[in-house]
Amino acid sequence: MKYKILILIWVDANYFQ
Repeated sequence: MKYKILILIWVDANYFQ
C-alpha cells in the first residue's frame, strides 16, 4: 500500500521539524 509509505514520510517530516 502506498498509504503506508505516505504516512512514514509524513511522520518523518514531522520529526524533522
